[in-house]
Amino acid sequence: MNFEEFSKLIAEKKRSNPIWFQLEGDAPSSKEEIYQLEANIDAQLPDEYRQFVTKFGSGYFAFSAVYSPNPDSNFPLEKTNFNNQGIRKNYIIFSENGSGDHYGFQVSEKKCSSGVFFWDHELEEWHRTEYSNLFAFLASTALNNNE
Repeated sequence: MNFEEFSKLIAEKKRSNPIWFQLEGDAPSSKEEIYQLEANIDAQLPDEYRQFVTKFGSGYFAFSAVYSPNPDSNFPLEKTNFNNQGIRKNYIIFSENGSGDHYGFQVSEKKCSSGVFFWDHELEEWHRTEYSNLFAFLASTALNNNE
């Protein structure tokens, strides 16, 4: 899923289900805020993450949450990753499912892949998901209530 398709899906869901978007999230991030975050975590985040947080913000998003570049957020990406050093390894955690499991991007040579990975807290292992990028992940998890 690309940014244009994802943006259209959000507009459609906001029209048909405005209540999904009533939880307070973080304001859209600036490019400078993202650059500072990347310097602090020593990894370049995927383009999809950058596009999402600069257009839609972060924090609560429909039925999910996306960790924020803002260190003062209720969902700070940097703090979350440094507090989870044991599971972070070569991944940057960007979301969770509320049951102790996390979603992340794999890091190679200081660059995050677009594909989404899942940390299973019971198995204590990372697994590749079917989501090719953040937009596909959010379309399935945050913008779908199995209607």
